[in-house]
Amino acid sequence: MKQSKKVLPIQKMPYIRSYTWHAFLHAIAGNEMFAGDKVASFSLVDNNAAELKSYGVDAYAEAANMKYEIFTNSYACDPRYYLYRRCMEEDEIMMNIDFFEFANQWGRMGLFLKSGTDTMEEYLKSSDEKSKKNIDCGGVHTGKGFFTEIANEYTNGIMWKPNYQTPCRLKITYQKGKVSFYGSLNEEEWTLLNESEVEPSNQKELYIGVRIVPESKDYYNWLYSNYIQLRGSLSFGTPLDYSTIPMRDANYYTANPCVVFQKVNYYLLLENIDSFWSFIKDSINNNRYIEVILEEKYLPGYWANGNQQSRYHQNLIYGYDDENKKVLLLGIDTNGYPIINVAEKEKFFKALEAYPFQTAIYTLEYMPDEATYPLDVKQIVKGLNDFLTGRNNSHDCGNTLKPIECAYGVDIYDEFIKKDDCERFTGDFRIAFTLREHKKIMIDRVQFLIDKKILCEGETEEIRALLEEIRGISETVLILVLKNKGRPVKNLKERVIRNLERMKELEIQCYGKLRDLLQESM
Repeated sequence: MKQSKKVLPIQKMPYIRSYTWHAFLHAIAGNEMFAGDKVASFSLVDNNAAELKSYGVDAYAEAANMKYEIFTNSYACDPRYYLYRRCMEEDEIMMNIDFFEFANQWGRMGLFLKSGTDTMEEYLKSSDEKSKKNIDCGGVHTGKGFFTEIANEYTNGIMWKPNYQTPCRLKITYQKGKVSFYGSLNEEEWTLLNESEVEPSNQKELYIGVRIVPESKDYYNWLYSNYIQLRGSLSFGTPLDYSTIPMRDANYYTANPCVVFQKVNYYLLLENIDSFWSFIKDSINNNRYIEVILEEKYLPGYWANGNQQSRYHQNLIYGYDDENKKVLLLGIDTNGYPIINVAEKEKFFKALEAYPFQTAIYTLEYMPDEATYPLDVKQIVKGLNDFLTGRNNSHDCGNTLKPIECAYGVDIYDEFIKKDDCERFTGDFRIAFTLREHKKIMIDRVQFLIDKKILCEGETEEIRALLEEIRGISETVLILVLKNKGRPVKNLKERVIRNLERMKELEIQCYGKLRDLLQESM
């Protein structure tokens, strides 16, 4: 039976959304399927379930009628969760997995048998690597499919390449010193994944149960290691943007360890409407989002349509409904906020064909790197140094990209202030919006570092107070700019300049303290 509809997970209010090339990446990588607090949901079939005990590190469960949902703090460093009990002479547990968050390529969940001479409680609190080898596991590996871990040796990719929307089943049996792991993708057939004999000397303390190790989330490690340096010029079409990550061209994607993208020739696809419609369905069915430029005047729900004014802008296709001939879109409206829209097929293609310069479209797929992205404190320190010194960090790309010559870091304020008037600054609210967004990221970054136990609450008290003051100033500037769009604000130029000068002064003080503190922690 052919699939008639599919919707890919999306963050409807992306964390960074000043420009579409940031917003779409964060809408994909930062949604709850990949970066939320809920990391797993499953049900158990266990005749001895009343004996189950739980143990969590930065993780907890909500359970009812043998159905479990596992949650973590999104910033958790090494979360894990266990359900366990004594193993009987003959034993069996079955597990139906509904959801496992794809936070990176190395998350694991499944069933286990612990052997050895130490109790389960002693094992959980032990850091002894020899003791850690006395556990056999079988389950789901986010990047590899079904896996087993016998005597600390992995067997990956058995039967199945994972799809984060595909449920599956697991089973563990223990009988006469033999532990066996099974996997299934349906309600009928079991496939043996692996089995092992438990040495008689290791059968003293046998425990059986569930183990979930989601690992830390690549998205947050990447986000807070970056987005520090800014670059800007009032003579640029994009007057202010982040300069942490290189961009291949003026208006497309920064590198991202969670999302891969591909450029597709538009003319080869648009031979006719049916061929492009098939492309949309095939892409979404294979978990690929699509970015296109549309004439929003033809799409109800957008400002351009309501005012019947032309506006060409990027939109992200994240779902389709073939039965009702509709496309699900994420766009950025004229007020700078994301907008979710459902477009009829006929109107969508009219909007698509109306843009005269569309030579290529892009597909984006959530696919974390094999090597997980670690939190990079050195990168944060470098970013702070670059910001404080106004260093042009686009030169770091060597000869792979042309350096961008403009103001960087704290020097952006001089670029905005030295002009004879504030027409560009106050007329393009993206500048003030990006400044406000940048200050919020700095606040959340410090909290992230605290949760990761790199910084402490007490030692960052002054820094956090300064960050809140800086954010307050950025809010004031944004409000002034937005009010001025409705009616002229009295003394706008002087008020904006005064606030920007104060923001620069406080950032030099605040970011210098944060940099020094992080250098001490390295």
